[in-house]
Parts: sequence; C-alpha cells; structure tokens
Amino acid sequence: MAACMELDFEQWLKTKLKLLDIDEEVLGHRIYQVLVKEDSLEDKNTCLENLLASFIGSQTKEHTTEIVERWNLHKNQKGNLVVSNDDTWEEPVCELVKEEFSHAT
Repeated sequence: MAACMELDFEQWLKTKLKLLDIDEEVLGHRIYQVLVKEDSLEDKNTCLENLLASFIGSQTKEHTTEIVERWNLHKNQKGNLVVSNDDTWEEPVCELVKEEFSHAT
C-alpha cells in the first residue's frame, strides 16, 4: 500500500509544479539538472531558490527544501531511478542519471 501511495520523483515534481502554477515542461528539466549536477546541498538550495523565485516570488526556501528532501528520498530508494516514457523528460533525464552514476562509480 505504501508503494501505491508513493509517487516516483518525476511525477511528484510535475504535480508539485502544477500546484505552484508553474509549467513543468519549462522548469522541470532545469530542476533535474540542478539536483543531479550540483554537488553540495548549499549549491542545490541556492540554485533552486533562484529558479523558483522567478516564478513564485515568495516561500522559495520552503519549496526548495521540500524538493531537495524528496529528491534525496528518491535517490536513496533502491532501483527507483527509472524514467518514464514521457518524451519531454526521457532523453535529458536519462543522460543526467547516467552522468550521476558514472561519477559515483
């Protein structure tokens, strides 16, 4: 039951951005880039806060913290780095995930 309630990160992020009235196709890929490419938590937070500020203005710290925490949960789940067949995300995200794994090994 917990697995049914738990959305994968990509779907969760799309839903989160829709709730914030942000086009997920515009910002979703950029958020993935920050999460995958930025090494330090401080860099991730700073970049995400700046990205979100241009769209929502306030409460960026709260939303940034939520996104980073959700990303960390996603990364820590075994075998959960599966990308959907959504054409708008598949190629860039697959490449970013491959880069992340190549740096980890």
